[in-house]
Amino acid sequence: MERLRACRLELSACSFDGGSSNGRTAAFEAVNRGSNPCPPANGVPCMSAHDIVLVVVVKRPRDLELLLTERWYRIPVAHAPVRRPSCLAFYQPAAFGVYGKCIRYYARILTRRAVSRRSMLPDEPHHPRANERYYRIRVGKIHTLRRPIRNIVPRRVTFGFTTLHRLRTARDLLQLYNVTPIEQMVEDGLQRAGIHAIPQRVVVGGTRRCRLDFAVFCTRGSIAIECDNTASHQSPIQRARDRQKDAFLHSIGWTVVRLSEREIVTDLPECITRVHAMIRTFGGSSHDAGHVGVHME
Repeated sequence: MERLRACRLELSACSFDGGSSNGRTAAFEAVNRGSNPCPPANGVPCMSAHDIVLVVVVKRPRDLELLLTERWYRIPVAHAPVRRPSCLAFYQPAAFGVYGKCIRYYARILTRRAVSRRSMLPDEPHHPRANERYYRIRVGKIHTLRRPIRNIVPRRVTFGFTTLHRLRTARDLLQLYNVTPIEQMVEDGLQRAGIHAIPQRVVVGGTRRCRLDFAVFCTRGSIAIECDNTASHQSPIQRARDRQKDAFLHSIGWTVVRLSEREIVTDLPECITRVHAMIRTFGGSSHDAGHVGVHME
């Protein structure tokens, strides 16, 4: 009963653009009693702990209403990740008030179809992106996490990949994305120094892709900042992987700055000074270069 009450409060606490309260209440009741108003297609496999999950943002309370009542979510075709996940997890931002800054729900993907925004939301014909193409992603049963995953730090959330196991066990976004404490120390230091660094940036080159701890875009180049904790990076195998990653990044024009755990813990200001010097070498920071915002409206 408490979970059902919380879901109803979540709806009443947010302002919706249309839609009946009966439909919203029924959707929440369905989620919490485990039924599925929109049954999945026959033959959909059960979810596995190793399934790839794409974390997406539900920007508006109305979008949450559509998700729960009609079982679909939308992603702009132009900004859709190349990697195809098995499931979606739904991050609710600060717009949801006391129910925001967390992930509460997730679901398996059933189908994906490219359509215009206007066809999905015909009551918003004058929206600036009404004619743009979106993937309409139909999902199956919506599951509620036993405890919400909180954005405690906080970190900016757009698209991000994780596994179903991490989604079900993480307590906060740092655990969800396997962000180590030293990465948080470096991020805090970069922010205090006024350095615009993008955490967990995915870089693609040909058929290969890798995730950077931090990316800094400059006027005449790009810098990858890697934070190497001792436990994970001391083995010969991992060191070889680090060298391969560095070589790949160099081949597509990146400069790599590796910061060891010992350097970060004992002399963080010197680490930040190294980054500052590299940024000056490349003509200063360029905040917008290579950084594409994701529009979900």
